[in-house]
Amino acid sequence: MSTKIKLSPQFARNQLLPVRSTTLSNELNGILNTFKPPIRYALAYGSGVFPQKRYTYLQDQPTPMLNFIFAVSHPNHWHSMNLHHNPTPRVHRKFWESG
Repeated sequence: MSTKIKLSPQFARNQLLPVRSTTLSNELNGILNTFKPPIRYALAYGSGVFPQKRYTYLQDQPTPMLNFIFAVSHPNHWHSMNLHHNPTPRVHRKFWESG
């Protein structure tokens, strides 16, 4: 049984947060451009994107966390291409190629 929920065209528009720093925007785009397989949509999150309160950016401290979620049209093909362009240690490769 399939139930379709009709959503407003404005649904979740308030969840899109602009990157306030041109430098950060350029860095994020630079990271995305290192991936050869096409990415339809990318979402970045973590303290590297949204500074956290009480987080100090000191050289002897770990760097802020930066995570991405990618939306791709053909996930298996994308992972295959990505592994070809960015070889990983064999132990990790087994994990990604399963499924």
